[in-house]
Amino acid sequence: MSAGRVSKLGYTGTVAARLRYPLAVTLPAEVLAKPAAPPRLGFPFRLLLILGVLPLLLAASILAIYRQQQTDRIYTGVRVFGLDLSRMRYDEAAGALRVHLRDASRRRFELRYDDDVISVSLGAMGLAADEAEVAALVDRAWMVGRDDDLRAWLSDQLVLLRHGFDVPATVRFDRERASSVLGGITADVERVTLNANLSVARAGDRFEVHTSPAQTGRRLNVNATLDRLQKSLVGTLPGHVDLVLEEAPPGIADADLVPARDAIEVLLGSALQFRDGARSWALDPPAAFEMLDITGLSAGRPPIGAKLNDDKLAAFVEKTARAADQPAENPTFAIENSRVVVKPGRTGKVADAAKTFEPARERSLSPATPRVVEMVFAEDRPWLSLADLEPFRARADALLEQPLTIETPALPGVAEKRWTLTRTELAQMVVLPSTLNTPREYATLPAAQRPQYELFLDSGLIAGFLGREVAPWVSEDPVDATLELLTTRVDAPNPAYAAAVAAEQRRLETSSSAGDPVPGATVSGSGTDLRAAAAARVTLPATVQENRYRVGLRNARDGRGPDYNGTFAAVQALFRSTSPAAPEDRRVTVRLAPRPPRVSDLDLARARDEANQLIDQPVTLRWKDATWTVSRDELVGMLRYQPGRDGKLTAYLTRDALLTRAGAIAREADRRPDAPRASDGSALPADVAQIAGVIWQLASTARDGARAAEVVWTEDLTQPAAPATPTPAR
Repeated sequence: MSAGRVSKLGYTGTVAARLRYPLAVTLPAEVLAKPAAPPRLGFPFRLLLILGVLPLLLAASILAIYRQQQTDRIYTGVRVFGLDLSRMRYDEAAGALRVHLRDASRRRFELRYDDDVISVSLGAMGLAADEAEVAALVDRAWMVGRDDDLRAWLSDQLVLLRHGFDVPATVRFDRERASSVLGGITADVERVTLNANLSVARAGDRFEVHTSPAQTGRRLNVNATLDRLQKSLVGTLPGHVDLVLEEAPPGIADADLVPARDAIEVLLGSALQFRDGARSWALDPPAAFEMLDITGLSAGRPPIGAKLNDDKLAAFVEKTARAADQPAENPTFAIENSRVVVKPGRTGKVADAAKTFEPARERSLSPATPRVVEMVFAEDRPWLSLADLEPFRARADALLEQPLTIETPALPGVAEKRWTLTRTELAQMVVLPSTLNTPREYATLPAAQRPQYELFLDSGLIAGFLGREVAPWVSEDPVDATLELLTTRVDAPNPAYAAAVAAEQRRLETSSSAGDPVPGATVSGSGTDLRAAAAARVTLPATVQENRYRVGLRNARDGRGPDYNGTFAAVQALFRSTSPAAPEDRRVTVRLAPRPPRVSDLDLARARDEANQLIDQPVTLRWKDATWTVSRDELVGMLRYQPGRDGKLTAYLTRDALLTRAGAIAREADRRPDAPRASDGSALPADVAQIAGVIWQLASTARDGARAAEVVWTEDLTQPAAPATPTPAR
């Protein structure tokens, strides 16, 4: 490289080198300073000296030549990142190092953990070296072996020739890119820390404890891994780096679950007994399962334990305590021999739930069987005395002493009757006051605030007496409204009589036209009265009797009976009153109340009107000169009743009867020669269903003079065949 020329890396190529001096300059100074001795004859010591010095001169010349040749080159054996730069000029070394770094960044680079590897590249990890860094590395390689001291230089050259020298160089990489690469592999190399877990499940009548083992997790320490990678890039380009993985031990190990598992087996292994002498109550395993509380799992750290939930256990103990209670019984009122007496109370005991709870919690975890908890009780004494109830007893007994008389009211149709209720009857109808709900602070209450124990009559028993004894004397059953079919016989014109008279009149007119006299005929100014003669000759009756029907409504009528509530109120008021004391004045007249019918007139009014509409007039069907009549008698035979959607009765004609009558009309109409024909010449039958519908329509809607219609025939379903299309001749 010529002096003064600047390379790409900014290097001028100027190298400091010593000039070549004569060999004498290299000799020691003491040799040069020694004066020359005069020549003398003898053994050729000088020649021997010259021959001894000659190898040194040769070696010095060789070293000088070697050093001169390495002036613009890197010494042999110098390596940078494993790249041998021996005898390379500066530009050559820079280019070779640049290519070497580029190739190294593309080679496979392994991220190792356990027995697995993840392949990336140093380039992906952000390895980069700019021109300034390459130049700095080449400068450091260039300076190797260029010591000015001859002895140090010779030592360096021997080391370079025998072992070579790796320049202690390093190269930077992009930590952000490398962190991104490491962040992408965390899912593969990291392991989630799992605490040991425990759960209990029901399996039929038994319970199963399920456990899951703990798992030690591990996390990738990105910064430590990058620091390790940076250290490995000193002097060499590694092919792998071991990931720095830090273990994350679980908060709950498998051994931490052993106490909880043992406690669960105790809690659910057998029933916890609560005992009071011969009485006992059990907390069965299914109930204990609902109370089970496993502690420590949610916190994620030991200790892990199992017990019964305090609140649920306390609720169970409270419930059991109340079931075990034998509360004190206060003195009570009773009837003995028709007299009011007071029976003494009884001392009881009440379970102390709070004092029973602590032993229950301790025994629930005890492995000893059977697990029994002795109930803790406190004495419970009556809070009423016999003396407290004596005034009320005396007043109640005095009420029974006065009889009551119940009498019927003075009304038409009601017989006079009296019933006397004496002590014996009244004692069976009273309700004794209860002392069960007396407040426990009764003794400390002011007299005005203390409960009063009064005797009352039982409304149910009084009502039973009235219904059993009194009701038959004063009651009258209600009458329900009903529909009645009323029939009337009337004289109606005889159609056969009119036809016979007309026929006879025509015959007489024919005879009169022939000149034959007509016996019985009178001759008037206008001619012979043939109609009267014809009527006289006809023996058929001029009228016939027909049935006329009408649906009538028999009205409902209210009944009567005892007013139980009103009568009981009067009896109760008189019983509770101490006056009048005279027996003849202690009377109660039975109150009466109306008893409405179950079916009122309004309930049947609509059905009555509908029925009269259906049977009022006959229904007539015609076809040309033929007539068929559905008479009133036939309509009455079809009439039925049924409840409507609103619950009230409605009238209708039965479907079967309508179809039967319509079928008879259809058969007669089908036999007529003038019945309609189809397009193919076949007779069209009458439509039975349509005829039945016409009869129903006329009967239910048509009024007088409009109850007639035509016979309905089935439609002609025969379609004429389409004419054939002629095929043109070919």
